[in-house]
Amino acid sequence: NSRITVKAQGVYNIQFSCQLENSDSQEHDAEIWLAKNGTNVTESSTIIGVPAKHGGVNGHTVAAWNFFEAMERNDYVELYWQAASTTVSMPHRAATTSPTRPSVPSIILTVNLVSI
Repeated sequence: NSRITVKAQGVYNIQFSCQLENSDSQEHDAEIWLAKNGTNVTESSTIIGVPAKHGGVNGHTVAAWNFFEAMERNDYVELYWQAASTTVSMPHRAATTSPTRPSVPSIILTVNLVSI
């Protein structure tokens, strides 16, 4: 389920960051936007360039921004995305060793009520 449902009326700060990866030798664009109750939110979309693979290493970038959205009880939001190529993904990376590092999530999302 991709829906983030709120239980109280108010203004919410919806923040996210996502790890984008490109396995192609050319840069490709990705676009991320917000939808509320199944409808795209006006002027919420942003295009970000995902760097090309270089030296055998996939290109990476992080997209991160936030939205302030007035919501009613039981409204829901979803983040949507699309890329210009199937070589662009939002991968998850498992925890690693040498040195020990935590896992890398594909996306982190935080929703805070900021005003009633």
